[in-house]
Amino acid sequence: MRCSEAIVSRFGAVRIISRGDFEDEAGRTVFPVSSTVRNVILFANLPLKIAQDIDRNMDDGDISSGNFRASAKQDPVPLYAVAL
Repeated sequence: MRCSEAIVSRFGAVRIISRGDFEDEAGRTVFPVSSTVRNVILFANLPLKIAQDIDRNMDDGDISSGNFRASAKQDPVPLYAVAL
């Protein structure tokens, strides 16, 4: 994983990850690599409602699929990835 230094929001770290394996610090795949995904913005500890609102307004409305994905459907969401 190649990423920038974390930007800290009031919820947790925000990282911009350049093309790579898109894994978190524990080695878990955050976003499947595809030829169309070049970068990922990774948000840590977003409240579930915020993640659902973002997904509903900007993606497919399901936080487990599409270009915006959560690592788990729990509150707070441990990792929320946005593919660019």
